[in-house]
Amino acid sequence: MKRGISWGKACETISDVAETARTVIDNTAEDIDHILGNVEDCVRCCGRAIDNTRLRITHRQIQYYTKVIEAITRNGLVPADIIEDIYNLLEGELEGKPQHKIVHFKNPISIWDCSDPEFIEIDPETFEMPLNKEAWVFIHGLRYKAMNRDGSDFEIDKSKKDNAYEFYKFFEEEAKMFDPKGIDYENVNVYFVSYDSEMSDEDEEKIKVVLEALGIGGPQFHLILAAIFWREIEKRAKATGNYIMPFLNKLSKKNKGRAVTHSLGCYVMAHAAQQMNPTAPSFQSWWCMNAALPSDAFTNTGDFQRAPRIAGVWDPDRDPNREPDTPPSVIIGTTVWYSVSDLVLMLLYPLANFHPAIGQTGIGIVAQSAEMWVSDVDVTLATGINHRAEDYFKPLGPSIRELLNTLDNPSDICPSKE
Repeated sequence: MKRGISWGKACETISDVAETARTVIDNTAEDIDHILGNVEDCVRCCGRAIDNTRLRITHRQIQYYTKVIEAITRNGLVPADIIEDIYNLLEGELEGKPQHKIVHFKNPISIWDCSDPEFIEIDPETFEMPLNKEAWVFIHGLRYKAMNRDGSDFEIDKSKKDNAYEFYKFFEEEAKMFDPKGIDYENVNVYFVSYDSEMSDEDEEKIKVVLEALGIGGPQFHLILAAIFWREIEKRAKATGNYIMPFLNKLSKKNKGRAVTHSLGCYVMAHAAQQMNPTAPSFQSWWCMNAALPSDAFTNTGDFQRAPRIAGVWDPDRDPNREPDTPPSVIIGTTVWYSVSDLVLMLLYPLANFHPAIGQTGIGIVAQSAEMWVSDVDVTLATGINHRAEDYFKPLGPSIRELLNTLDNPSDICPSKE
């Protein structure tokens, strides 16, 4: 194993490449506006073409960024091989207990009225979805405290014991679905998927012993430790995806509601969805937010090419002018929310996986058959470097409320929750 590498320099290299990609994208958009924005006839007759050009250039630049990250990682300029070697050495030593469960949050109004939250665990094998209800399913990711652009100051947050509830709470405080002043969401049942995405003290100590024996330390120590453990959490996410499949299959009979997943929670959903019947979606829509999935996950050759079909329905009448052999359009479907500047996906994810994440790059330019089921939205300007749920949802609040048609003048949050 190589020891004399500068981990800080490696992190700065990745950060610089991502920053260059973002700058090129921003500058290109400004150039297009400057060159064509004032040409009235062109804007009037081909404005859509300008938007498509801008989008294609953005995706192309992200493709270049993806290839650069893969190249510098595979060639050892970013020391992901050390991460892999250490994990392989420790794999059988780590606990590997996903501790997954599905919980029905019976009174989501409690976030607003200060009442005690009520939860009931459900069995995915025996669960039956109530009539006239739609399921909104939330799946959390890894919690961490903070990180600098050189990878230092990263540490997993062990202060919160119920990641699933905390994750939903951060979302609802911005979404305002169950705000007493809001519209009626009584037809919605809220479900959390919970799994152990935290590093135990015992696992942390085992990894530390190996790192210290190899002379690996410094400001990036906790980032390196987390990158090694990330592989273990992915294994737990796979097990959790398998666990929730019977639950999702039963929701497919209703085909209502929404899945909201973040970071590794997207991996849980994608792993389950990839194995399910692609003609029987479980949701109307899936918000796949800052996903810890490979950048090519949803392409025709990706590991999760069928996963986006967990959401959406065919609409044969939406495009009456389509060619006879062309499949009909899809209503809603899967949306990837991505941020080019997301620090966790920029630094931690490539160290653990050798490639960028779709939550940083978006879906890129993929085959038309995939585009019908999945689209993406760039939230870089809103969320910036933030990955933590509590920092991520807040700037997205206005967009979330607009999409859900909820309040812009909400009630005060329950004082005991502040």
